[in-house]
Amino acid sequence: GRMADRRREAEAIRDALLAVAGTLESDPPVGSPTGAIEGALRVEQLTTFLTQERPVRSVYLPSLRGEVVHSLEVFDAPDAAFVTGDREETSAATQALFLMNDEDVLRLADAFADRLMAAEEKDTRRIRLAFEIALGRRPTSVETDAVRRFLREYERMSPKENDASDRSSTRRGRAQRGGAGRGGSQRGRARGRGSDAALAPPRSPEHAAWSAFAQALAQSAEFRTIG
Repeated sequence: GRMADRRREAEAIRDALLAVAGTLESDPPVGSPTGAIEGALRVEQLTTFLTQERPVRSVYLPSLRGEVVHSLEVFDAPDAAFVTGDREETSAATQALFLMNDEDVLRLADAFADRLMAAEEKDTRRIRLAFEIALGRRPTSVETDAVRRFLREYERMSPKENDASDRSSTRRGRAQRGGAGRGGSQRGRARGRGSDAALAPPRSPEHAAWSAFAQALAQSAEFRTIG
């Protein structure tokens, strides 16, 4: 109980994001994803295909020499091409930018918001459920009040539903800016990323507020550390 907090491994952070969003596939994939490939592919095409995001546990992702899935790389997962006796454990701005701007993180936040809104109707119960799922505890009264204020203010400031196209453009811009800040590598920005069209805008100001709250939970130190 007196042990210092330590950050979760890259694989655990990624798996936790998928789990709280309710999109994690618990069954292991059958065989290699290369079984779905037909015809000849260039090395670059094959690499992009194998390193794209899949909703399975990180342990089941393909491991390519010289390539690391970006959601793992940003949190110091080692390159499988090298023998690594001890992982680095950095705290870098790119990690915060990833959790704020990455397209896949935005989609998972939307999915978490969907899960909360479908499960409960009252804000207080949704907030409690969100804390229980993401952090494994109930929120304090101070936290509940703070989240309620945040939701009201965010919803008030969000564009109306007829501005969905503007919201979509804004969110795509956030994802693109986040990609540009991940170390400046063109390869890192391109690999495994989905198309802009796949990043759908929130359905309503209320949904946008809950999605932003879900993303804020994932950005918290408590979510990313083991106490």
